[in-house]
Amino acid sequence: NPTGSGRKNYPNPFNPTTTIQYILQKPRRVSLIVTDLYGREVRRPLDRSFEEAGSHQMQFDAAELPSGVYFYSLIAGGQRHTRKMVVLR
Repeated sequence: NPTGSGRKNYPNPFNPTTTIQYILQKPRRVSLIVTDLYGREVRRPLDRSFEEAGSHQMQFDAAELPSGVYFYSLIAGGQRHTRKMVVLR
């Protein structure tokens, strides 16, 4: 993949933090958007942040979110990779 790819977060399910990993083949502006089951945005930990090529990881803190299923979308180079994650209290 020339633009980037998301890997599974770990741990999953989690409470309250999880690590989200992604790889960029080229330097890119990256957005990471977390949505609920209804597609409503609940967090945006990265908003068009410039990132160098290579492996990246970030901690996502869901301490203020209720238990449930969420999706995180990595957007880079015009492509979107979406994965499911579960907050379990």
